[in-house]
Amino acid sequence: MVHMFRDLLYNSANFAERKTGFKNIDLVQILLPGLYVIGGLSALGKSTFVWQLLSQLAANGETCIYCSYEMSELEMFAKSFCRELYRRESEDYTREVYKPLTSSDIRRGEFGDKILQVEEVIRYFEESENDLRLLNLQNENIDVLLKKFEKICTNTDKPVTIAIDYLQIVPTAKENTKAGVDDVVRKLKVFQREHNITFIIISSLNRMSYTEPIQFSSFKESGSIEFSADVVWGLQLYFEDDTMRKSNVNVEKAKKDIPRKVELKCLKNRNGGNYTCYFKYLPNVDTFLPCEESELKQSARRNAK
Repeated sequence: MVHMFRDLLYNSANFAERKTGFKNIDLVQILLPGLYVIGGLSALGKSTFVWQLLSQLAANGETCIYCSYEMSELEMFAKSFCRELYRRESEDYTREVYKPLTSSDIRRGEFGDKILQVEEVIRYFEESENDLRLLNLQNENIDVLLKKFEKICTNTDKPVTIAIDYLQIVPTAKENTKAGVDDVVRKLKVFQREHNITFIIISSLNRMSYTEPIQFSSFKESGSIEFSADVVWGLQLYFEDDTMRKSNVNVEKAKKDIPRKVELKCLKNRNGGNYTCYFKYLPNVDTFLPCEESELKQSARRNAK
């Protein structure tokens, strides 16, 4: 028993310096292997946020798999492509770029006068050794998924992070949605513990919660999520005054901002205390930029003038 504890202790210590690539999250969250759940409004960039997170973990030497029932490989990698192109053009996000290429432009092959820059980024990704993959799914249920994950885990000696987009769409034979979600979450948690990997699960929210601060009850079928997840994140629009989010007009207006002002609230954290991290979300180039709350406040006040 003592020897087993020693192994577990040192294995956990190996993750102490693990970085997400988001400097604000890295200051407050130890990203130990576990079950992470993230929920948020539609069109707020949940998939983009998780894909960027996996891209950054892969750049740090991890095996990262994004499982999607809806998004194609072209759609997801076009996000990475336009983010890298924008990073270069903006000199590591230090200046604005006039009419940057979007992922839609890239998917259509409309490069304009940026063909040389595009070729450079293509070569960069061709030469990259980052282990980031997209797993296209159709009707696979949780048991089929776990068999796929088993093969991935046994064929790599790198840390493994797997994202599922999204929880409520995973097919299940259970009689109702809640029972199905409970079954999926329970099996994911068991698998996670057995293989010491990281799951990041995207969850949808109840519509009634769209104009309220995010909380556990905001998550669809939230019971199993609240109790089984190691970390629960809520991605929501940032408002200086929470009463402003009660207005659909304010919410819709804020969803059109570029950059969009967003906050990531940690509602549960088995590895530490809860926290809030702030971001500027550039939906036109599929990029989340960590920032201080003061920057969002200044931006909001400028827009109000």
